[in-house]
Amino acid sequence: MRRALSIGVAALFVLGAVRPEHVDGWSLESWAAEGVTTGTDGRTLTVHFYGGPEFDERDPCTEDYRAIAQESSGAVAIRLQRRVPRYQPASFDCTLEAHSRSATVTLDAPLGRRVVRSEPKGIVVPVSQG
Repeated sequence: MRRALSIGVAALFVLGAVRPEHVDGWSLESWAAEGVTTGTDGRTLTVHFYGGPEFDERDPCTEDYRAIAQESSGAVAIRLQRRVPRYQPASFDCTLEAHSRSATVTLDAPLGRRVVRSEPKGIVVPVSQG
């Protein structure tokens, strides 16, 4: 089972039921994590990365992110999904500065000794205790 959690918004994905690459305006992102922090329960992972400005439905230059975890016995693969506001004017300019962002996902089982990989590239991500 895949679980996705965004700030204040939760969505549940059952394998094969939906394509995680594009659901309700969310698209799969190739990303490079700065790191992952585990919560005290060992199941909550906060993914730290750089992205666009904080989401605002009225601002076409903002972005929202959520993390989806695919768990196995030896690893947790994390995918980031991104969405932009539905309002996109015909012409607008955005800056390209990087903003420190995070997304949280709750695992079915504690992380334990499993490694965390960023998908789709499979790069091992450093994990620290929160």
